[in-house]
Amino acid sequence: MHNRYTKDWHDKEHSTSTAISKEECNCGSSDGNILYDDGHHWCYVCDTYTPPPLGFERNDNVLKFNAPEENDLDIDLDDSMLGPIKDRNIIKETVAHYKVRLDLDEHGVVTHHHYPYMSKDGDIIAYKTRTVKGKDFNINGPSRKSTLFGQSAFTTGGKYITLCEGEIDTMAVFQMNGSRHPTVGVKSSSEAYKNCKRSFDWLNSFDNVIICFDMDEPGQKAAKQVASLFPKKAKIVKLGLGDAGEYLEGHKEKDFIELWWSAEMYKPDDILGGEAAMWDIIITPRAEAAFLYPWDRLNDVTYGMRKGEFTIITAGSGTGKTQVLREISYHVLKNSESKVGLIYLEETAWETARGLLSIDLDKPTHLPDTHVTDTELREANGRTWGTDRVFTLGDSWRDNNVDYICDKIKYFAKGLDCELIILDHISFMVSDNNGDERKMLDEIGHKLKALSIELDIHLLTVAHSRRQSAKPLEEGGITSLSDLRGTAGLGQLANIVMGLERDGQHEDEEIRNTTLVRVLKNRFSGITGPTSYLKYNRDTGRLTETEKVTEEKEDA
Repeated sequence: MHNRYTKDWHDKEHSTSTAISKEECNCGSSDGNILYDDGHHWCYVCDTYTPPPLGFERNDNVLKFNAPEENDLDIDLDDSMLGPIKDRNIIKETVAHYKVRLDLDEHGVVTHHHYPYMSKDGDIIAYKTRTVKGKDFNINGPSRKSTLFGQSAFTTGGKYITLCEGEIDTMAVFQMNGSRHPTVGVKSSSEAYKNCKRSFDWLNSFDNVIICFDMDEPGQKAAKQVASLFPKKAKIVKLGLGDAGEYLEGHKEKDFIELWWSAEMYKPDDILGGEAAMWDIIITPRAEAAFLYPWDRLNDVTYGMRKGEFTIITAGSGTGKTQVLREISYHVLKNSESKVGLIYLEETAWETARGLLSIDLDKPTHLPDTHVTDTELREANGRTWGTDRVFTLGDSWRDNNVDYICDKIKYFAKGLDCELIILDHISFMVSDNNGDERKMLDEIGHKLKALSIELDIHLLTVAHSRRQSAKPLEEGGITSLSDLRGTAGLGQLANIVMGLERDGQHEDEEIRNTTLVRVLKNRFSGITGPTSYLKYNRDTGRLTETEKVTEEKEDA
């Protein structure tokens, strides 16, 4: 119950009391209602005296609560105190402002802190209890429905609001800033974004949002996430110590205040601008090709293969995709110092091993009627697999799990230093699954694209084509981006997409054994269209670049 008295009466009657904090009053004042250390309030705006709650007794520099609060929380606060947190140099006025309660042992040493969390209406709905020695904590009540720590102690709007990570840092920052600027806290770095989003309107009512989180990786990551909510208002304090509380503990308040005032305006890491910053990027030469294709005309259009890129080859069944991949891997092996990883998901290790030897020996050693000696095989093995620069999977190809394949790609890149990794083929990874093929292929495409950039490799893959109602690709049909099986997302993600076209049923043997490489997408140079014509030699098993088969030749 509020009783009206004169200011002179109050100054005389309570001349031995010490003011602890400024609070709101029912008269509308935001900070005229003063709390004193004997538990009473006096509002200097409306001259209203509010006596201490029943059970308050003055005890040096702490206030003891003898009477339990009326709440539904299963927590005993009967003997809790209101006083300073001496080991953190937090004074009793600051503790009182945030309504934090302390448990003391028989020697007067603080053992527990009880941090109140409020509803939007300012009612305490939860307490976070923290042990001083072990730094363990537990939460009593629905804290997930609460506002930010300390939010109820401040009015809406103003010039500055400071966000801290944790309750101790919140109180420390408020005190170091002279108890002038509102300061609130998130529960932890992992909950920071969610906490601030829930209190967005209240935080956004301030002109400047100063974020002062811990300097460890989780804290700085959370700081950027929260700052993104207030792109034109957020400033991030860069501390020299681990957290803000260390400045108060070490009596370095002046150092902290300088850092607080010099907080930098938030700018996302991935946003670039400014003459100097962009010039540094502009004068950096474009990365040259890490490897070249075996065929000149294809290189003229694609400028070769660069690391950090994702290339897709598509074609109809039986068009010779795997043979094209073998030629590429062998050419890179022989014409660079780079290492190559081969993931052929439809082959056994024997087929992969013999396939590379066949290219080296210019004879199809996998065929039973091809004569090859053990000496030839051994020497070819030394020139290819024996270089320790080309690797493949064993017969573990039977596992087509997406994560398994991605893990193998990472190992090839990081464990074996492979810069070119060939995957044949993407569609195999969804062949045994009953889910939505389109969504799964989109997911696979995103993962492979991300890996090519993250691992700084060139990832060359095969994607099967869908069935066509027009002329089949394996009979000479023209490829297009829409032929990629399952989803258009793969084509959008790839840097380069190439289609292989061959009429495998044509009566003319030369036409039947000639494959056209058509560039369908080319993010690097923008040049697309027919490029190389590759003729297959049955005797050598090799693909060599040739001229287009002319109409005259077809007529002949």
